[in-house]
Amino acid sequence: MPLIPRRTLAVLAAAAVCALGAATAANAAPPGLNGPKLTLVKLSQQVQFTSDSFDTVADSAGDTYIGWLANTAPGSTTRAIYLCTLKPQKSTCSGGVQTIQSKTLETASDLELLAGSKSVTMVWYVNSPSKGTIYKSAAQAGGKPSSPAAIATAPANGELFDAVIGPSGHIWTVSGDDAGDNLTVSAEGSSPPSPTQPWGAGFARLAFSGNTAVLAIQEAGSITVPVSYASLTNGTWSAFQSLTGTWSAGYGPGLTKTSSGLRLVTASPSYIPVAAAWTGSAFGPAKPIGNSGTCAPDSAETTTDLSGRLADVTNECNKITVDNLQHTTKAATVRFDPNGTVAGGTPEVATLPSGRAWVVYAIQTPQSDYDELIAAPVLLPTLHTHVSSTTAAGSVTVTGPVSCLPVIDTSVGASAAPASGWHVVSTSLTLSGKAQSGTLAGASLKPGQTYTLEAMAKFADGSKKQSATAQLNFKACPAP
Repeated sequence: MPLIPRRTLAVLAAAAVCALGAATAANAAPPGLNGPKLTLVKLSQQVQFTSDSFDTVADSAGDTYIGWLANTAPGSTTRAIYLCTLKPQKSTCSGGVQTIQSKTLETASDLELLAGSKSVTMVWYVNSPSKGTIYKSAAQAGGKPSSPAAIATAPANGELFDAVIGPSGHIWTVSGDDAGDNLTVSAEGSSPPSPTQPWGAGFARLAFSGNTAVLAIQEAGSITVPVSYASLTNGTWSAFQSLTGTWSAGYGPGLTKTSSGLRLVTASPSYIPVAAAWTGSAFGPAKPIGNSGTCAPDSAETTTDLSGRLADVTNECNKITVDNLQHTTKAATVRFDPNGTVAGGTPEVATLPSGRAWVVYAIQTPQSDYDELIAAPVLLPTLHTHVSSTTAAGSVTVTGPVSCLPVIDTSVGASAAPASGWHVVSTSLTLSGKAQSGTLAGASLKPGQTYTLEAMAKFADGSKKQSATAQLNFKACPAP
């Protein structure tokens, strides 16, 4: 079986331009694309940028940040980090595109964005002949980034695998040499040990469950070896354990803390997405998330927001695929056409509690050796459930969304089945006491409020009459 390369080294085109289109639609709409895609980097600029050098994240105030690392002009070795802040339901860079320029950026790569309450921190790797260095810069929404500051030393000729904010508010990073053989875990204000790894890592992801750091790694060049993980408690790393029911498959795992706990998303031996929940000392069984696509994903970039959900974006047969795991283990899925060949890095996603999201990805076209960097506004889909009630005359079922319902149009319904000798006279559907059609407009609901869908059926058997009701309670997603 052929080996899959550890990381794509494709060269992308870039531009320090934020050419943005019309504002994202505020009204309810079907899940999926919700407005014009935004071209952040144009083909015409012919500016190259390295793979894995763009990212997106949303803060708790509802601002979305998109950052990318690029040359400043065609043919130039001068490089900069560019940062665009998108306010909720807006699609122009608040304050314009901000930049960081430094000589150290000429060898920079692996840009990571970390959200604050009303800010973002950018973290990246810089190479030199003798060592690697990890830098950070912080910015308020729409504001100018701070001067770069070194926060950790890393292996030379290596890479930054992941960066997260730890329980104390300090930044933790995982870096390694280019072969992934010497992972280094660093933290501001402390010196955590590095784990003893079973093999060279192709991907490494770090997250926290309380004060416990959890590290998940995928073997470089492997397909069938399971994802492995270890945890750091009281200054000591556990031994790595294999997560049964997963394959490496060249598929970087997603590891994210949600309101329901830590979740890991990766691939199964059948090349379908699976999720596993952290139990406090180990991951439970890896189970399919319900993404019913027939194409194997080639990535797993996960995120969360104040709604507590888990969201995931993948590239599946050149379709951008977004999963909304409202309860963190089962997904509602939407797909859209990127209008080009996805290249130059893994698609990234940032979500807001309301279910609005931005997906950022790069595409190449046959007409150019360069690529475009695209941001697409998306409305997340919803999972559905049903509740039934049975009487002697028959049963009635109400079908509707689970909590929380994003700002989308979604189907709801009432159905009835009579018992023997009875027939259905009528069925009705109400939303918190008001008549409801078969399409529920999520954007019309009050953010964060609980609603009741009620189905009522009336039955008859000659002169005998009887009714039955079934109720489904759900919450609208919170703002913003």
